[in-house]
Amino acid sequence: MLNNFELKLLVIRVKVNSLGSKWLVCKKASYFFIACLLGLFG
Repeated sequence: MLNNFELKLLVIRVKVNSLGSKWLVCKKASYFFIACLLGLFG
């Protein structure tokens, strides 16, 4: 059985992982957006 401290660490780890994946998605989207702009104006 997990104690409270381990449970909190697990929750924090899950939150950090979801933030990281959201950031990666945003980064890819922004690169895609910039590439589209360069394609339009280039």
